[in-house]
Amino acid sequence: MLHTFFRLMEIEPFLIAPGDDVLDTIRRVQPDIVLLDLDTPILQALEIAAHTRAQLPATGIIFMSSHPIAVPGALPLIAKPGECFEKLLQLMELVLEV
Repeated sequence: MLHTFFRLMEIEPFLIAPGDDVLDTIRRVQPDIVLLDLDTPILQALEIAAHTRAQLPATGIIFMSSHPIAVPGALPLIAKPGECFEKLLQLMELVLEV
């Protein structure tokens, strides 16, 4: 559903498959935004975010989760599956500082 949403917004999504080297792929692709799923082990998602911020500081990061999660700091977080796409657009603008 998100892939279709991004395509309709004329944004080229890039999906990193489980088992791929996430950090290497992010370094290679250098995306504008990284959408991280906190339903994977949360420490892994936060580690990926920390490495991404250190190596690509201009890259925006948005977290998503289907469960209420207490994470340190104020993170841009969208609930899945049903939080409206309008909020996703707002978070994209926030992390990109448009």
